[in-house]
Amino acid sequence: MIRYAIAIVFCYMLFVWLGCKKDTIKFYRLQPSAGDTVTLRGIFSRERADSAYNSAFLDFSTNTQTAVVRSSWDLGFYCGTDFRVIINHTVGAAVAVSDKTDLNAVTIADTVALVPRLTLNSDTGDLTTVDPVAPADSAAYLAGTAIPSVPGSSKILILNRGRSTNLGRRNWIKMKITATNSGYSVTWGTITINGVVNNNNLYSSFSINKDASYNFRYYSFSSSAVTYEPAKTLWDISYGQSTYKITGNDGITRPVPTTDFMLINFVNGVKAAQLNDDPSGINYANIDSTKLAAITFSGARDVIGVNWRTVALVGNAANSGAIEYNTKVFYLIKDRDNSVYAVSFAGGGSRGAPIVRYRRIYNGPFHQTGS
Repeated sequence: MIRYAIAIVFCYMLFVWLGCKKDTIKFYRLQPSAGDTVTLRGIFSRERADSAYNSAFLDFSTNTQTAVVRSSWDLGFYCGTDFRVIINHTVGAAVAVSDKTDLNAVTIADTVALVPRLTLNSDTGDLTTVDPVAPADSAAYLAGTAIPSVPGSSKILILNRGRSTNLGRRNWIKMKITATNSGYSVTWGTITINGVVNNNNLYSSFSINKDASYNFRYYSFSSSAVTYEPAKTLWDISYGQSTYKITGNDGITRPVPTTDFMLINFVNGVKAAQLNDDPSGINYANIDSTKLAAITFSGARDVIGVNWRTVALVGNAANSGAIEYNTKVFYLIKDRDNSVYAVSFAGGGSRGAPIVRYRRIYNGPFHQTGS
């Protein structure tokens, strides 16, 4: 009996010791990735490479890639202090502010004159109907959204949802957006359904709450609330199509859907710098942290943009043909934690699936101001 009692006491003491021991466990933050070589997944299935359906998000510190069909959303609701709403720049969406405050008063007649303004190409389109394309850092981008600051306007908005994917014609939307204590409220209806005028005046409503973990929360008029961007600390660059700009033969600069656009996470403070890749001087392979003091980083959304490639045109079709990599440049990208990565897009791959090489040259914090 004593032997059993001793065993029981021993087991009890061991259990207590283990229970106390776990209070001394220390947790260490994982070091960010030293670098990798990644093929971006712009291709969703068997679509043409010059109209790749995905947006591909890449986080350098975790070597994580997230590919999302770019037509999966229509509106993005800002989760910061301001009340701002963006439209889908990856499918050529455009929006206009009407002079009316009643949804019932907006009809197909209101869209006739808007067709040229809300159709994006080198001959038509209007930069005031899209969110800022360049040069725009986070503050300028949010201040200049095509949809006005939400508490400041009660006007009805008319949205062309875009068609720069395989979806073809999409319904035009009329909507009113208001601010709530925790986010946004939207009432909306269709102006056309599959190209046919909708005279039913039937409306739907939804609410979106702000979430500080994200830059924006997203909504699709086809499938309700959706996740498009990863959480704001979980991506540094994205690859895919984006609305950008072109100057037409008439000298007017207009917004156009642009393929192979490299977008930095500028809303969350990611910055970048473009450098010449000099085989006999500073280049992607040899740059290190000792060179950082002389670098000026930019938070502009187009600091990379399409500068990393050129396109061989087929006939006069913009964005057509194969891409050629700009081997004369590379980039330094500083993430939100101030770690700095040397990044090269000259590693090959194919259109819709370019190869990105990156390596960490400085483990934050690196506190240098930039534009």
